[in-house]
Amino acid sequence: MIAYPDGTEARVGDAVALAHGAHTGKVTHIIESAADVSAWNLDEPGLMIDTSYGGAVFHPRHSLTDDEIVFVSRAAA
Repeated sequence: MIAYPDGTEARVGDAVALAHGAHTGKVTHIIESAADVSAWNLDEPGLMIDTSYGGAVFHPRHSLTDDEIVFVSRAAA
């Protein structure tokens, strides 16, 4: 499970705030399993976020706190 710094489990479709609230984003992929990491050609698990500042940006799990990623809301079911 990948969680935001507040402990909330990350889910596809989540709205998030980035960089102290300066930007917004939407989680498009949760890259968690070894197969996913390999398929995406990454070094570690994390979140792919469609950001308001640069399109799709990968945020490794270890950077979720450093990058100030804050859960805002869940997508409507």
